[in-house]
Amino acid sequence: MTTDIRPKSKVIKSKLGVFGFDANQLKVLEKQLATIPIKLRGNPIYSAQRTALNITKKQAVNNTAKMQRTGELGKAIQVVRGRDKSFDPYTVLRINPDTKYTLPPPAWLDRGKPQLQRPIKYAHLVAGGTEGGLRTNRELKDGTRKHFTVKNQETGNIHRLSQWLNPKKKGIVHPGTPANNFIEDAWDATRARAEQKFRDEIIPKIEQFKSRQGFR
Repeated sequence: MTTDIRPKSKVIKSKLGVFGFDANQLKVLEKQLATIPIKLRGNPIYSAQRTALNITKKQAVNNTAKMQRTGELGKAIQVVRGRDKSFDPYTVLRINPDTKYTLPPPAWLDRGKPQLQRPIKYAHLVAGGTEGGLRTNRELKDGTRKHFTVKNQETGNIHRLSQWLNPKKKGIVHPGTPANNFIEDAWDATRARAEQKFRDEIIPKIEQFKSRQGFR
């Protein structure tokens, strides 16, 4: 069972051993698996892992609720089967890289377009937090600079923050955001329950799989 966040090309993983099985329990598990063809043995194991890791997923979603505005980050958390064949079968709790949504422009802006957002692009900023400090204007490819803007609610005028606020430094001071390592914290909080759930589910899952496939 694995937790997996992929900001850009970085992969954060934590791997487990045998989920707290004692020697006798492992013998029973091995005996049950021996009746299933090798290529298919991972199926019931994955099914039990998925059921167990859903406990952690629920906690991870709850962990995001205290800081997100749209709820989309929590919706993007998913449990999937891992792809590393050298460590198969295992499950991954991750941010769905295909999840996306449209964020409308702020109501106080006279101009602006809806923006396409993808939680996978900012999940690492939520998990690791951001450092406070000066945010400077970004230079565009054509040599112009992209300025921070706000609307004066009294006059209706749009102001460039680089000129209106801290004009000498051409930027704004950001307070930063605290880290919310929502997936790893969820795993720390639910690991014991998830492991116990896996131990409770694995034999029934194997028996269900054998019954469906006609194995004895």
